[in-house]
Amino acid sequence: RKSNGVSGLFYPLRDLLTKTRKLFPGAKIFVQAVIPMGFEYNWTASNVLDFNEIQRRCVREIPNCSYIDVLDYFLDRRQRYPVRSLFRDTIHPSPKGCAILARAFIRVARDRNFDVRL
Repeated sequence: RKSNGVSGLFYPLRDLLTKTRKLFPGAKIFVQAVIPMGFEYNWTASNVLDFNEIQRRCVREIPNCSYIDVLDYFLDRRQRYPVRSLFRDTIHPSPKGCAILARAFIRVARDRNFDVRL
């Protein structure tokens, strides 16, 4: 039986972001792209990319909410597949991957004029 994919996640994600906004009205909300870890870009990768598009659509509806597309930071030189050495397993970034992720967040924060001093 074929899955309907992730299309049904738009409204629950939007509701979560709306509730977060109400609980923390002054907060800046960042939604990070999910990195498809099917290194051969199988059907899982397609669903992840579809979910990333849902995230993009949701953040447009919520004030002070930003989407951070980190996928490009993790692709190989041909811009095809995530680099395996940047992950310690099929989900979690390695220390080198965490450093790349941190640089992506700092870049976004600077682009939006946040104070990024740690």
